[in-house]
Amino acid sequence: MKQYDLRYSITLFVMLFIWLAITSTFSLWNILLGFVISIISLEATDRLLGISYSNLFSKSLIPILKLNLFVFIEIYRSSYILIKKIITNDLHVTSVEYDMKLEKSFERTLLANTVTLIPGAITVGQNNNTLLVISPEKDTNLIHKDISTIENKLQAIEVEK
Repeated sequence: MKQYDLRYSITLFVMLFIWLAITSTFSLWNILLGFVISIISLEATDRLLGISYSNLFSKSLIPILKLNLFVFIEIYRSSYILIKKIITNDLHVTSVEYDMKLEKSFERTLLANTVTLIPGAITVGQNNNTLLVISPEKDTNLIHKDISTIENKLQAIEVEK
């Protein structure tokens, strides 16, 4: 039987908190449902994908806090830039392939999801070390530079060690 540690419990309660924040319902039934869904999600992820979220980050909370701060800042920066492009009618849809330098699957997936922080950008696909990104920016060099900047920041945070 799997031995549950403190990090597993913390991850479980963080997922429950996110569930409650998303549903905005704090009834006993919703708390129990969120708890059950959190347990099923953690167990399914652990057994089916082999990813143990409770052991994903190092024992220090610093990488988690750095990642959250980075994402928070980038969301607001991205929104501001996209609104400015919409107001000035400066939108040009471009498709770009980007070769990632990241080695671990988790890091590449995290980069693919984090690319959406680039104003208006969407990750359409990921094939091994290549991302396919659609962006409202016509300058492909700028898109590559933005993705590279995000990739370097993720490497600096050292999310998975």
